[in-house]
Amino acid sequence: MSSDPKLNLPLGQKIKALRAEQGITRERLAEQVGVSARFLADVGAGKVGLSLPTLVNLCRALGTSADYLLGLTGEPSPWEELGARLRQTDPRYLPGLRKVIRAYLEAVGGDVPGT
Repeated sequence: MSSDPKLNLPLGQKIKALRAEQGITRERLAEQVGVSARFLADVGAGKVGLSLPTLVNLCRALGTSADYLLGLTGEPSPWEELGARLRQTDPRYLPGLRKVIRAYLEAVGGDVPGT
């Protein structure tokens, strides 16, 4: 973990922005990542850096890449964000979502997996 605010602040700001865009509370994200909400607040403020396992868990929870969070690419992948949102969906709703996605792909002429 780095203690250099110049390195940590941009990372923390991206995490906060993604969390806000996705409507995820700090507490919920902390639970998904396996850290405390206080730790995420410190990350967001640039006070502390991340370990590699925590960075990986954050990427999975937020549906983004480490490249984006670390400033190596300009914007998060929309596919990763969609995957993160689907992973946060109540499993009871997944069959309905599959039907909606399948119907959409059929309507636009996209490939429908499993057919």
